[in-house]
Amino acid sequence: MIDPSLYKVYYLSGVSTKKLIELNGINNLSINENISFEPSVLLGGLAASSSINSPKQIELTFDRTYTEKDPLINYTGNNFIEKLFVYNGSQYYEISNPYLRNYSAGFSVGDLPKISTSFTSIGEDVVLSNTAPNLEIIKLNSEFSAIKLCSIFISGINQQNSFKENFNIFSFDYSINLNRQPYYTVGNCRPIEVNLILPLEISVSINSKLPNNSINHEMVQDKYSKFTNFDIIVSGQYSMFSLPFRNGKLINTSVQLASQNTIEIKNNYLGYYGL
Repeated sequence: MIDPSLYKVYYLSGVSTKKLIELNGINNLSINENISFEPSVLLGGLAASSSINSPKQIELTFDRTYTEKDPLINYTGNNFIEKLFVYNGSQYYEISNPYLRNYSAGFSVGDLPKISTSFTSIGEDVVLSNTAPNLEIIKLNSEFSAIKLCSIFISGINQQNSFKENFNIFSFDYSINLNRQPYYTVGNCRPIEVNLILPLEISVSINSKLPNNSINHEMVQDKYSKFTNFDIIVSGQYSMFSLPFRNGKLINTSVQLASQNTIEIKNNYLGYYGL
């Protein structure tokens, strides 16, 4: 766990604007440099010099407390961040061309939502500096607020297919994995391009608490299973945040009797974006 008042994360908003956007609520952060070597053995079992068999990769992961609409969801496509800076209180770590590899979100009524992201930079170095980048910094809204009842709902193609009032969603977990393929020229450790491999795998788990006498779990499972394409919408204090789910199927349903008057239903989905 890191001190969010000390550690800061900034990223370049665009080539033309040259402004840094500051991400709020950083909770955990790690930077790893990975180099893969291929061991070589000479005739007779003697060890020879190992050779590098893939370019260096920088892995950057961090968790955040969700504030409002998350700008990093825009990097689930082919876009990448040109520059990203991590400040640890004394030095700035500069990472070039990081691509988003995983995006996960966890929302629960009464708790501060958490978002986890993982980035990969290929063939680049981590550059350390004692001075801040000479760029304008844009601070996003930093008002943290816990999720309230009826602030999470599901929207389908038709507006009547809304789960806001009838299904009392109290939590959900969302994860999207992004596979990327780098391409190189001969003798170059930096890729000339990095392509997104479709489809993207999306995992969703939705929990609901319902009055035991209002609706049976078979009916809930029926209605949920029809929504192979939907959006999970979170209504925040200042805006609404949407997460897409596409081409999916209901793969598991569990029902627990939380009390005599309440049942807890958990539905797990697996979907694919880009089919």
